Amino acid sequence: MTAAASAKEAAARSITGTEASLLELSRLIHANPELGFEEERSSGWCADFLDTHGYSVERGTCDLDTAFAATAGSGPLTIAICAEYDALPGIGHACGHNVIASAAMGAALALALLADDLGITVRILGTPAEEGGGGKILMLERGCHAVDLAQSEAKLSRQPCATSRPPAPLAPRCHGLTLRRMSGRWLPSES
Repeated sequence: MTAAASAKEAAARSITGTEASLLELSRLIHANPELGFEEERSSGWCADFLDTHGYSVERGTCDLDTAFAATAGSGPLTIAICAEYDALPGIGHACGHNVIASAAMGAALALALLADDLGITVRILGTPAEEGGGGKILMLERGCHAVDLAQSEAKLSRQPCATSRPPAPLAPRCHGLTLRRMSGRWLPSES
């Protein structure tokens, strides 16, 4: 078996081994909907889950009470996965943020196993107030998204939005935004 196949198998086993707890987390968040910037239980459950599985967790990051940043690995390339967990007023988790949060936790477990072998740092960003509150924007403005590659939960199977190592000769693009290189990172450009 190749090293890549072995790594993929180990990652799949880690997710399969925690499937019940991932489903339980999703159901718990769904049964206890919290509006943007009020997701104290949901963000806490996600942060606790990551802490239990070996991540170093910073709660209340970026001066946002219900945001968190969890880190595993120590490589020079930092990959982030955003976890959303807020609900809509009056209808709860109609957008499935409970599933998004659990999917981010599953991806976190798989990547943590591979982080040192791949030479990466994995950051899971708990992003509050996705539904109209702009939590990700506040976190970005406050420096919490200082990563080389960020992947939003709903796009895990698509091409990454930004990377510090774009395929030459093309500059990466993210949803129509041209990215420019600054301080070793690709950032959105106004032009």
